[in-house]
Amino acid sequence: MNYADFEILLSRKMLKAISEKLNCFSIHYFSYVIYSKKEMSSHAMISNFPNAWLVKYKKDKLYKEDPIIKHARKSIAPFSWFDENSTKFEDIKKVEVDASKKKNMVTGYTFTLHDHLNNFAALTVCGIENETEFHNLVNACEDKLQMVLIDIHQQVVALLSQQVQRDLKPIHITEREKEVLHWACMGKTYSEISIILGIKHVTVKYHVSNLCKKINASNFKQAIRRYTELSLI
Repeated sequence: MNYADFEILLSRKMLKAISEKLNCFSIHYFSYVIYSKKEMSSHAMISNFPNAWLVKYKKDKLYKEDPIIKHARKSIAPFSWFDENSTKFEDIKKVEVDASKKKNMVTGYTFTLHDHLNNFAALTVCGIENETEFHNLVNACEDKLQMVLIDIHQQVVALLSQQVQRDLKPIHITEREKEVLHWACMGKTYSEISIILGIKHVTVKYHVSNLCKKINASNFKQAIRRYTELSLI
């Protein structure tokens, strides 16, 4: 699944809702991103940043060099762009969020999330007025903003799963195949699964082969991931 294929859908479904959530905290500019950890090009963004900036960001593939994203991918804690230890983010001040404001007035915080589907997500909130006031505002509701990210991400993952299921032909999995999938997800080997289910090793391989074919996976590990993404396990 390439998340970029669903970016327009996600923006249409989620942009207004996210804006309303953050307006409750007097935060008016934001960017939410979801990335597959396996492939950087598989990502989607929901943002109310100026359209011209978003077009340039995508066209020039700036996500590959974005210092905020690079740092966020390795972080589990929220961080400010401009605290004492974040001088490496200084070039972000060039972002023009509001044409009526000076570029060097932009400040921001980024919240991160790493999920069980091997995705990385981040919610960036920006301020363009008083930097100190914005810092105080975010610090006062930091835990709530992290929960906002979790809520947004859950909805995005659910939407992606629903869309993929609509696009795919119905997949029928037999009860035995479900059992094989279950024990494989528990970390059991083919030999262990054969003992648990009381079937031959070659029979386990047969079911695995069928499971891979049904979801067009090149190997069982990939098949397990896809069945998980589709909530079929």
